[in-house]
Parts: sequence; C-alpha cells; structure tokens
Amino acid sequence: MSFSTAESIRRVFPWIQKLKIIHNAVDTTFFTPDKNQAPKYLPSPFRLLFVGNLSKRKGADLLPDIMRTLGDGFRLDYTVGLNPSISLPNLPNMHPIGELNQEAIRDAYRHADAVIFPTRLEGMPRVVMEAFACGTPVIGSRASSVPEIIDNGINGFLCNPDDTEEFVHACQTLNNNPELQLSMSIAARKKAEEKFSLSFMIESYSTLMREL
Repeated sequence: MSFSTAESIRRVFPWIQKLKIIHNAVDTTFFTPDKNQAPKYLPSPFRLLFVGNLSKRKGADLLPDIMRTLGDGFRLDYTVGLNPSISLPNLPNMHPIGELNQEAIRDAYRHADAVIFPTRLEGMPRVVMEAFACGTPVIGSRASSVPEIIDNGINGFLCNPDDTEEFVHACQTLNNNPELQLSMSIAARKKAEEKFSLSFMIESYSTLMREL
C-alpha cells in the first residue's frame, strides 16, 4: 500500500482513519545492477525504457510526442503489455521489445540509461522499484504514489502529468550530465535496498504483528 492509496481509502470510507502503511517490495537480490556492465552513461544514443501496458492510464500515449521532440540522440524500447493488439506509432527512435519474462525485464532495466514512467494513476508501481533495484534512474510523473518512490533530482526526476516538455527536458538533462546519471544510479539502488527490499517489508509486517 502507498500513502496515496491510504488517502483514497480515507476519502471513500471516512470511518477508516487509522491505517498502517507498508510499501510493497521487490526482490533486490534478483533485481540488481550488472556489476560486469560498463557504466550506463557511456553508450549512445541515450537509452530510455518503458515497461507497462500501452494504456492512457500509464501515459503511453505521451511517448510518441516525447520521442519526436527528443530525436535521433535518444532511443526508446517499450514492452507491449497485456494487450499486444495495442500499438504505438512506428517512429525511428521507438522500438517495441515484446512481452518479457523476468530475466529479460531485468536485463532491459540494466541496459537502460533511464526508465520513463509518465503514468497518470498508480497504486504502488513495481516498475519504479524494480528499476531502482537495478540502479536505473526513473523519470516519472508527479502523480499518485510515484513521488513516494522518486526523490526529485536525487534518484530520478518528477514531471507534471501530461507535460511532455518537462519529460523531454528531464531526459535531456540526464543525457547531458553523466555525473548526475551515475549519482542517481547509486542513489536509486540505495533506496531500493533500504526501503523496498523484501527483508524491509517482512520486518515491517513483523513489527505490526508485535504491535497488534
């Protein structure tokens, strides 16, 4: 659960006020940076990754405008999601990579310079946590629970929902600052280990059970 979800519960069920927030977790022993991989800021073009369904809720409809503006110096790989019949425009710098298993998704995170996540509504997005665990910064929207994960300017960037210019600027900023990209990568992995690991979640539930 996220703080955002908790607020929604309180609005719909006002008699429920006391909620314990325990964030979801990812396997930080599986989703890890590739220690044998060269630093992510060396390859060109700048590699963006989108993981999720190609739906308006996920903000997939914003991706073509973002990539048209970014141009040749950027490449976007994107998954097809649960409905492979939905497609995006065939742009030279946009490449569908199909439906991936867990190992392939981990490799995609590891090889991306940044994950782009222009969602409009989320519960607690695993994509952001998995990317962080792989040491990959995330450029996400300032919506729902996403700001609970991304620390703006530290391990990624937060952009206003539907503001394609802000997403473009964030991508360009990261591309033009390899030192920032490296520091964000380190900070992303650190936050995943400290806040979104399975051991942290289990300890949080254990503490709750003891309190009860």
